Amino acid sequence: MSDRSSSLSHSLCSQGPIVNPLEIGGTQRSKTHKQAANWSDEETTALLKFLIRELSKASDGGNFKKTTWTAAASLMST
Repeated sequence: MSDRSSSLSHSLCSQGPIVNPLEIGGTQRSKTHKQAANWSDEETTALLKFLIRELSKASDGGNFKKTTWTAAASLMST
C-alpha cells in the first residue's frame, strides 16, 4: 500500500451495526404467495404471438420495455 492509501480517513467497510432485514419493523414477513396462474393453451399462444409482433421494439438484449408488458397485461385481461 502507498502512504496515501494508508492515510485515508474512511473505510470501504460498513461501520454500522449488523441488521437482520427480517427484524426491521419488529415483524417477520409472512411466507404467503399469490396463487399461480393457470393459462390455457389459447392464452399462452395469444401472449406469444403478441410478444413476437412486439419483438422489433425490444432492446438489443431482447428485453421488452415496460410499455410492452403493460400492453400484454391489458390484452390478457380481456
